[in-house]
Amino acid sequence: MTGTDLFPRVSAADWEALASRAGRVDLSMLTARSDDGLPVGPLYPAGDAPPIAGRTPGARWIVAQRIDDGEAETIAATVRTAVAGGATGAVLVATDSTSAHGRGIAIDGETLKRIARDGALDGLALRIDLGADSVATAAGMIRGASEAGIDSLCLAFDPVATRAAQGALPGSGEEAIASLLVLGATMDEAALDGEAMVADGRVWHDAGASEAQELGAMLATATLAFRIADETGHDRGALARRLGLILAVDADQFLSIAKLRAARQLFARLYALLGIEGVASRVHAETSFRMMSRRDPYLNMLRATGAAFAAAVGGAETLAVLPLAPDGDPFADRMARNIQSIALDEASLFRVGDPGAGSGAIEALSGELAEAAWNEFRAIEAEGGILAAIATGSLPGRIAAMRDDRLGRVATRAIEIVGVNVHVDRSRPPATAGEQAPPADAGPSSRLRSVRLAEPFEHLCARSRDLAASGIPPVVFMGRIDTSAGTDEAVAAAADALATGGLEAIEAVEPGDDQASDAAFAQSGAAVACIAAGESASEVAIAGMAASLKDAGAALVLFHGSGKRPVIDLPVIDGTLAPGADLVANLGKTLDAIANAGKKMQNHAGDQKARGSES
Repeated sequence: MTGTDLFPRVSAADWEALASRAGRVDLSMLTARSDDGLPVGPLYPAGDAPPIAGRTPGARWIVAQRIDDGEAETIAATVRTAVAGGATGAVLVATDSTSAHGRGIAIDGETLKRIARDGALDGLALRIDLGADSVATAAGMIRGASEAGIDSLCLAFDPVATRAAQGALPGSGEEAIASLLVLGATMDEAALDGEAMVADGRVWHDAGASEAQELGAMLATATLAFRIADETGHDRGALARRLGLILAVDADQFLSIAKLRAARQLFARLYALLGIEGVASRVHAETSFRMMSRRDPYLNMLRATGAAFAAAVGGAETLAVLPLAPDGDPFADRMARNIQSIALDEASLFRVGDPGAGSGAIEALSGELAEAAWNEFRAIEAEGGILAAIATGSLPGRIAAMRDDRLGRVATRAIEIVGVNVHVDRSRPPATAGEQAPPADAGPSSRLRSVRLAEPFEHLCARSRDLAASGIPPVVFMGRIDTSAGTDEAVAAAADALATGGLEAIEAVEPGDDQASDAAFAQSGAAVACIAAGESASEVAIAGMAASLKDAGAALVLFHGSGKRPVIDLPVIDGTLAPGADLVANLGKTLDAIANAGKKMQNHAGDQKARGSES
């Protein structure tokens, strides 16, 4: 008897009966859609496609430690600590890199030699994230790496993505690519393994691109590079060997696995069309910056773990896990390494080549994503190539539209992010205003703009902290209609919704009595009230309490119901906190009302004090 004989035989019909609850559920209702509109169904037949060539089966991926702060000696010490903790690679991030996000190090050839002194970089795979200015010192870095005995170096600079993010380059995009081709030849002369140029999907991803848009832009970038190689007399094969791919991976494991597999398929197809043989793209994966949250950052570890799993299963040669907090915290750096150590040495994810092969779901999603990305690539080429698509604003515009749609779904909680727009740990303070980026709706622009999904809620939290610091408590009075079934549920849900914006709920002591509620509201010092109601609460009662609270001075009255009626359409209700409503907009109105009422009270108190002084 074999091991498989121990399991019962299950047919496709058996699975369908289970998923549909014996026909009571329409399976089409269980199909989700990706940002690109790709269907993600509940059931798939077994896959039969061959594995996609990627990282060699049984080969360990490079555990890359991101380093974006410090002077040369400090960086060298950080590298030694990282190596002792399991790192086999390092990513040095220059201050002008598009991935620096306000941090970074000043680096050139001499700095690199100082870091490498006493063998700090020996045996490591070194990557340097460069920007438009720092890439000018790349030739010195190649010499410095060669003199320091470094065997592998990746100069991670994508001039096209940088042009899209920063709006300009010191020269033209074509000139920048041509200079990188020369760097590739310099690396050949120095006998250095690695890449001289990358197609960097992170820039597009962080600006809001879908998976297909990210891959399509990378393909178009590579195509431009090959055109310039032809024009300047450089060998296509040499460029392909020096061209690396960088992809963002996020907590959506299936899509991230499919994205890495689709990238392999797409670049293999591109190389075949260009007549390039015997070259396989090397993929560096980095956990997504746009999925990171400043509030309750420990949840970032869970997101990063899912993303790291996807990168490992997707076959990345190199992986960098972003630390849970972006402030150089040693614990955060250690956990970024430990996530990979567990995946390598406890889960042994490196031992199987392309474990997604054979999964009908993964194979279908990979193929559909590759097709969508190829169509995006063709659309960019039809516009005259990627530089033209950037110059006209068409590509940044499509990505901005995708970003805004996704942020809208975060605001309505169609996309739930634990610790951000649902299930907030109220014991953890919101981010301070000084840590905050401006709100996401800063107006149209042809430039890519990196936006984390949590930013709109973090901006609300920053406003709440600023109000509290100015002596205006960011509180909302919670009025209960009655004690019927669901009222406690509605109160808890409303309080959780308020907490996403840094607001605190003050509950009424006695439910059902409008006069008591009015008195409690007056004593609370709040300027805004929220009515929580169970399923049996009547519209008449809700309208009566809302009107009474407004007569008592409430500048704004919100509502949250339970069960089948979380929202209600009454003229006296100014907004709802229930899922489906724009929580960012409603909490913004709430903070506006609190701020205006607080300033009036402060001005009134100042006038009274002034009159008292005069008398």
